[in-house]
Amino acid sequence: MTTDFGTDLDCADDLREMMTLTSGLRLVAQAVYRRLSTPRGMVIDAPGYGYDLRALLHKGQTPTARTAIPGLVRAEVLKDERIDNAEVQVVALAHDALQLAIICHTAAGSFRLTLDVTAAAVVLTEVR
Repeated sequence: MTTDFGTDLDCADDLREMMTLTSGLRLVAQAVYRRLSTPRGMVIDAPGYGYDLRALLHKGQTPTARTAIPGLVRAEVLKDERIDNAEVQVVALAHDALQLAIICHTAAGSFRLTLDVTAAAVVLTEVR
């Protein structure tokens, strides 16, 4: 039996010109990306939704703060009920930039996201 995650508009950052649809793991990957680039409180009917990764750059870069990043991101990713488990790795960290590799496991399989975070934006650089 296959897992049906539904269908929605294909839009990581913005709607596609042709208003194409997406489903499956790509749909879930886009949802995870949006969750990690939306400031908490910005979705009116879901005040606990979102964790803007850019906020991590504004916190002190103490060793304790750096080691807490994977756990904070994992906790937010696991709020999506379609995600069974997640592994988060900080690939690169500087005072003004962050790169994360996130592997999400679902009932339909796994996918990997790579996110580049700067003060200006959270950019989805890879989905596979």
